[in-house]
Amino acid sequence: MTSSQWILFFCLITCLLHHAAAEEQYEIKAEPGEDVTLQCQDPRKVSIELIKWSKPDLKSEKYVYLFRDGSMCIPCQLECYRDRVELKDPEMKDGDASVILKNVNINDTGTYECYVGHGQDVQLISIINLIVEPDVTAKPGEDVTLQCQGPRDEAVLMLRWTRADLTAEDGYVFFMREKHLSYEKYQLESYRGRVEMKDPEMKDGDVSVILKNVNINDAGTYECYVGHGGSYLKVFNTINLTVEPGTNKDGGDEDGGDEDGGNTTLNVVVVLVLFLVVGIVGFWFYKKQRGPTDQSSYQQPPEQRTELQTVQTDSAAESSSPAPFKQQ
Repeated sequence: MTSSQWILFFCLITCLLHHAAAEEQYEIKAEPGEDVTLQCQDPRKVSIELIKWSKPDLKSEKYVYLFRDGSMCIPCQLECYRDRVELKDPEMKDGDASVILKNVNINDTGTYECYVGHGQDVQLISIINLIVEPDVTAKPGEDVTLQCQGPRDEAVLMLRWTRADLTAEDGYVFFMREKHLSYEKYQLESYRGRVEMKDPEMKDGDVSVILKNVNINDAGTYECYVGHGGSYLKVFNTINLTVEPGTNKDGGDEDGGDEDGGNTTLNVVVVLVLFLVVGIVGFWFYKKQRGPTDQSSYQQPPEQRTELQTVQTDSAAESSSPAPFKQQ
């Protein structure tokens, strides 16, 4: 190689190493309904003019988040991320281009790429693999929380929890309109009295519900629909509930019955029989220590004994004297 080729090779290696060092990779695990921070820190620490958060697997010209010309480009954003993504630091101090993704759901799972630009220099700064674990697993008899985060700054006018395998004609898991919780007529009968709001005030848009005393028939996919302001109802979260077969926390079986109830009854019977046997054996030992109780060992009271002796003496005297002589 000539000196110029060595210089070119050295510059290429330096650029590759710089690019590899600047490109950070993270893995984040979250549960449905949580908020997550997608980290992106530009090491150049220059004035940020462009931020692009993209999700390559969506194969769309739109973005998860796009900041340019001093503001966020709303028309450039993917519909499913509207009102759910914001800058962690609006001032982007020290090159912080991180964003907060709110109310994650299973559809948010995937790879996110953060590009930061200054002038014509746009670089890939970080790659994040987000894993949203969709499953909620419970045992029969337990209470579970179905997480759902609605809009934080707007009043929730309607809330609807549904089962994906059921239709509106079948009814809802939970239904609320304008904070009135008395819409049981729209609720599936099997869920009546078992579903309540985690926070009745719905602070910060928390529209999660608690499903009580789950059983195997509750297993399935649940969808949370929220209506706010002048918008239509839209899905804010999807949760897959798995109910493991087996005994519940109160001793019931997977169908909510009492499989161990028979064992409990059997235990009670065994204890009673043991008490009875111990009582009989104890009484037998007691009688044995007391000795025989036949009539020959019975001692009469002194007064009765004196009278009886007098009668017996008189009877003996009469029997020993000669019979009177009959005259002819």
